[in-house]
Amino acid sequence: MRKLSLLLLSFCFIACGSFKATPVIIAPVSQDVVLTQGKDQLYIKANTWMVENFTSAKSVQQFSDKEAGIVTGKYLLKSGGQYSQYGDTTYEIFAIIKIQVKNNAARITISPEEYQSLTSAFVNDDLAYTEEKARADINTLISGFSNYMTNHKDTF
Repeated sequence: MRKLSLLLLSFCFIACGSFKATPVIIAPVSQDVVLTQGKDQLYIKANTWMVENFTSAKSVQQFSDKEAGIVTGKYLLKSGGQYSQYGDTTYEIFAIIKIQVKNNAARITISPEEYQSLTSAFVNDDLAYTEEKARADINTLISGFSNYMTNHKDTF
């Protein structure tokens, strides 16, 4: 009985201490898009892109000013969880998206918040939201914005 207790206690120490939290800090990422429309048309397009891409109720448009040509929102970049018999870990990672427009140009800037990427010997590492995965998601958003601003045509 004593050996079994010692074995279980040892296993608990190994399991509990096996989570590794790696801080992830990503500097804001920006891209300029050169276009041919005026400021008002670009503002409407940028605003529409944001509405169409903020599909989670936790993603919200926080500020918009048509005169200044600015649209800003808090975007749910990633949410999820890691579930195992040793405990559950859920997370939400947000980014601030700022879009600025002027005649013939738009700029998108994505500023992700700092977060901890968790890995463990007992949890599938594919579930960890690494810096590489975050950067890929940010680049996908920026590419989608650029494509939308360049190619989207109103058909009404």
